[in-house]
Amino acid sequence: MLLFLNSLALLTGGLIPLLVAAKRLRLHPGPLFLGWLSWAFAMSARVVLLSTIWTTFPFTSNPDTPPYMMTVTSIDLLEVFSAYLFLTRHPRLKTLDTSFRSIFAVGFGVGEAFTLAIATSFPADVAPSLSVVITLIERLALVVIHFSLVVLVSNYAATRRTAYLSMAVVFRVLLSTITLTVPFILFFYGLAFDLSLLCFGAVLVSYSIVVLSTSSLLSRHITHSGSPASAFDSRCFLAGSVAFLGVALAISTVTQLMHLTSILSLSTRLLSFMIAAIVLFEFFGWTAGEVSLSEVASGAFIGLLIENSIRLAYVGEAVLTRLTIHSILLHPALNFLAVAAGIALWRSARGQR
Repeated sequence: MLLFLNSLALLTGGLIPLLVAAKRLRLHPGPLFLGWLSWAFAMSARVVLLSTIWTTFPFTSNPDTPPYMMTVTSIDLLEVFSAYLFLTRHPRLKTLDTSFRSIFAVGFGVGEAFTLAIATSFPADVAPSLSVVITLIERLALVVIHFSLVVLVSNYAATRRTAYLSMAVVFRVLLSTITLTVPFILFFYGLAFDLSLLCFGAVLVSYSIVVLSTSSLLSRHITHSGSPASAFDSRCFLAGSVAFLGVALAISTVTQLMHLTSILSLSTRLLSFMIAAIVLFEFFGWTAGEVSLSEVASGAFIGLLIENSIRLAYVGEAVLTRLTIHSILLHPALNFLAVAAGIALWRSARGQR
């Protein structure tokens, strides 16, 4: 049971803010899952882009160096960009009022915690020396920061005042700077590991209070009215989860049995996911009438995460303990982007009929 403590800490780090938000807001699954989906797109693009850049330009992959920090900080802004696109372009979010946009921000914040909890739920501790308590504190602080950043982006979507978007960008850059430099500074001063963890957690908590206070103060001046949240189709969400979980397991098994080279295996897997998305959407008619793609896409992301966790459960513990969060998320991120590409191609083809 001890092997799952970090995953439980991550899960708890998402549940506590969700329960707190439920006390203040009337949570609706539609905006909540849209927030998680927005974070999923940002995370997937971030993980894939960083892997590509690090492979193409190896000098950027060396931690604690300026090229590495600049690269990671720049790519981290995809979170702000994804929230901006969803809040300004998604048909369900453009007309929502402030409270429902806050629910979207909650989903964006807790989405990372729940994703990491699912992705690391296999029977091995990928960070055996990391204190579970510090993991929980760090996750709570990051959930608060992500929520506050998206609230600022939401304020921009409601008022079109560039100051809100600029502040969201500045706060995100500062977050990346803190997470990249503070551990290095603490190590440079030779602090004990446990003391370094406590100091890092304290810095994150202090920063989260500053960001939350700023976003809350500015949100008091927002008076945006809109329509209520759209209904959430749980059947499409469940169907997407089960369908893409099965597809992922089948594709993973077949590609392993084919004994292809790494490039051919990757190409075959991504092409298979694109084709599977097109076939499933056409077969089930998931966009018939006014049914949105968002529920299916959210379910697909969850299904791919679960498949990845199942697959890693059969990998040797010696291998798992050497994995990083980035390497764990790379597989489902690539698969999810391939599914999204298949959905985009399918929509494009149907639009031309």
